[in-house]
Order: sequence, then C-alpha cells, then structure tokens
Amino acid sequence: MPETISSKEQKKTIQRSAARTAVLMAVLTLVSKVFGFVREMVLAACFGTGYVVDAYVMAQNIPNMLFAGVLGAVSISFMPLYSDRAEKEGEASADAFVNDIRNLLLKAALVVTVIGVAFTPQFVRLFASGFSGQQAALTVFFLRITFCALAFTSLNLLLTAYLHYKGIFLQPIIFGYVQNFCIIVFTVLAVRYQEKLLIFGLMLSYVLICLLLNGLARRTGLRWTWSFQSSGLAKQVLTLALPVFIGCYVSQINTYVDRMLASGLPEGSVSALNYAVLVANLLIGFTATIVTTIVYPRLNQARAQEDYERYNDMLGTGFMIILIITLPFTLGTMVFSHEIVQVIYERGAFNAAATGVTAGALLCYGPYLLGASMNTYVSSAFQSFKDMLTPLYIGIFSVAVNVTLNLLLVRHLGIRGLALGTSVAAVCGMCVSIFLFRRKMPRLRLIDQSTRVWKVCAAAILAVCAAQLVFRALSGGLALPAVFGLALAVVCAALLYLLLLYLFRIRELQFIRSVFRR
Repeated sequence: MPETISSKEQKKTIQRSAARTAVLMAVLTLVSKVFGFVREMVLAACFGTGYVVDAYVMAQNIPNMLFAGVLGAVSISFMPLYSDRAEKEGEASADAFVNDIRNLLLKAALVVTVIGVAFTPQFVRLFASGFSGQQAALTVFFLRITFCALAFTSLNLLLTAYLHYKGIFLQPIIFGYVQNFCIIVFTVLAVRYQEKLLIFGLMLSYVLICLLLNGLARRTGLRWTWSFQSSGLAKQVLTLALPVFIGCYVSQINTYVDRMLASGLPEGSVSALNYAVLVANLLIGFTATIVTTIVYPRLNQARAQEDYERYNDMLGTGFMIILIITLPFTLGTMVFSHEIVQVIYERGAFNAAATGVTAGALLCYGPYLLGASMNTYVSSAFQSFKDMLTPLYIGIFSVAVNVTLNLLLVRHLGIRGLALGTSVAAVCGMCVSIFLFRRKMPRLRLIDQSTRVWKVCAAAILAVCAAQLVFRALSGGLALPAVFGLALAVVCAALLYLLLLYLFRIRELQFIRSVFRR
C-alpha cells in the first residue's frame, strides 16, 4: 500500500512539474513568436515581397534541404540511445557519449561547409531555377554565408536535445530571442546601408546561441574533449539516424517543391508563401512543439524503464491537448486568413495586394496546421521505441501526395494550389500515422475514446462559427478596426469553446485548467 501511495504522489509531482514547465514554455514561446513576428514585420516593411526577401528565404532553405536534415536526425536519434546509457550505465558514461556525437557532428559540418561554399552557384541554379540577374547573385552571396553557419546549427540542435533530457526547457527558448534581435538589427542596417548585411544577422545569432547553450551545458557538468575518434555507440547513432535523416530530407522536399514552383510564379510569390508559412507554423510552435519537447524525453525514460502505464498516460494526454488547442485555431485561421495577414503584415512596403496573395496561401494552409502537429507528435512516439522507419515511410507517402497535387494545382490555383497540396498531404500523413501506430503498438493508447475526439471537433466548429458571427456584427455595426474586432471575436469563441468542452466532459480540460491555475 505505501508503494502505491508513493507511486501516485510521484506521478502527481511529475505532472505538476510538467504543467508548470508547459505554462512557462507557452509564455516564453508566445513572447518569442511575437518577437519573431516583429522581426518579420520589420523585414516586410523594409523589403516587402521583393527579390531581397526571395533571396534571403531561399538561402536559408537550401542548406536545410541538402544537409541540415542529418543534424536534426542525429539530435532525434541521440535521445533513445542516451536514455538507455544514462539509465543503465550512469551519467558519466552518457556524457562521454554526448562528447563523441559532438565531435562527429563538427567533422561532418566542416566537410559539408566546404562542399556548400564550393558549389553555391550550382545549388542556386538547381533549387531556384526561376531566379536570374540580381536576384540570383544575391542568393549566391546569402547562401555562402548560411553554409558557414552549419557547424553552429549542428551543435545547437545537439545541445538543445541534451538540455531537454536534463529537464532544462526554458533557457533554450530565451536564447532564441537573440536570433530575433540580431536579425532585426541587421535588417535595419541592411535597408539603410547595404542589402548584403541582412544575412550576417542570422550568422551572428547562430554563433551567440551556440556559445550560450554550451555555457549552460557546462553548468550541468558536461565537458567537451576533442577527439578524432568516435565510439561504437556514436556510430550506432548514425545508423539509427539514417532513416530519420532520409525522413527529414523527404520532408524538406515538400518545402522545396513549394519554393521551386513558387519561384516560377510572379515576383514576390516565394516571400508571400514564406509569410503564410510563418503564420501557419505559429500554432505548431504552441502545440506540437511544446508538448513533444516535454513529452519526448519522458517517453524515452518510461520506455527504458518499461513503465508502460506511465507511457500511456503521457501519450494519450499529449495527443488530446494538441487536438484541443490545434483544431479551433486551424479552423479559425481558414476563416480569418485575410484579417490575420492584414493585422500582422500590412504596413510599409507590404501593401494590400501582398496581403491578398499571402492571405490566399494562408487560407489553404489551414489543414496543414492540424496534420503537421499530429504527425510531429505521433512520429516522436514511434522514435521513442527506436522505430525510425515507420515515420520515414509516412513521410515518403506524404511527399508523393504533395508533389503530385502541387504539379496538378499550381497551374490552375497558383500559390494557393501549392499551399492546398501541402495541407492535403499533411492530413493524409496524419491519418496514416495514427492508423499505423494503433496497428503496430496495440498495447499503447494514442486515443482511448473516439467519441471524445468527435466532441472536441463539434465544439471547435461551433466556436469558430460563433467567432465569425461576432466579427461580422462588430465590423458591420460598430465599424471597429480589424484588430479589435478580431480580438473580441476570438475571446467570445474561446469562452464558448471552453463551455462546450466542459459540457461534453472532456477530462483534459481539467488538466488545462489546473495548469493555468498553477
């Protein structure tokens, strides 16, 4: 009996700690996203949707497409192996493992940087075939600088994953403010003095964040020792990371198919698509990113300890919380796409025409929010069991759907067709991932009651419909500015949504309420 009470108290303590961390992460992420939107607003006001932003966006995306996938793959695959080593061999052995991975990443990043800088013009011609003249030349310059930052981005990903396992979630978010600040400063300098200065804000931010993360890791006791040799376990990470890398690469194909086809559309299409994606990814940052960041290390710990009851509790709760938060915002983004873009971006060089193009893309990106959020979360559950192949197969399926739809729709719908193809592919991938998880992991509960899912869907639809009615009444009768009308409509919808969840007896509402109370 005492053991049962102790186990329950330990579970409650873990939930309270996770709840407090989730709230603080949400607040800090909100500040970071607001700061990020200020950054994009400054960029839009200074350069609009012209060739400078097109070059800037493409220069960031090409390295991610070609090489950064392996860095993300290592950080994901590192967690299950680090968890096993920490639980079975102790912290000293686990930290030595981190050192081996860090040295391996640095050597790989150096090789990649040399290749990238040497063949930059060829990469631009391949992935931005629609660029020419001054636009292509500026993209080449920007791209060479971003290749030089790969060593720092690789270390940032690894150290962030290490700190997350140690339960340190908040400081890495705060360090992200450095990137926004640097980019804003260099954006102002670029528009005033020389447009080539724009890319150096990004480069400086990666260097500063790397130094800050390394200092924080040293405070936990991690020390870096350089070595040209790698342990067998470090090589095992690369073996485990290979399917994840291919999956990340395949996922980036979606982004680059969109960008490449958009580069053949009228000038400004790439930047308009990018602005729409930034708004769409805001929600993912508040749901799947936060929940997965907190839950993934705990899922690995529960799996290493073979505590499947705790695993199921965390897995099911995280899934429902993502659904509860993501679904109404997905529908709301589609209904209020024009007003959202107008409030965030329309000022300076970003005119009403740019708003119309960007809002059309955002409308079609709506379903992508839900699909991408769920795919991220379910993939982390597969990966916690070292199953890296299933998310890869799902990613390949999604890319095939996306590329096919993009080629079919871009001729008729333009930029909207690209966004719509991405959304349909994400939703199809979500359905397949949930089906395969339930089939391959029958003892694990991703969804314990399907009726609760339908109740959440009904509540979200009713709340968004109410928001639209309120917004029309306010904007028509009182002639309020769009920002005030939109804010009041969202508040009314949120209150109705919470009431419906309470009436439908969705138990996760109690968890969310206790989180905000704490």
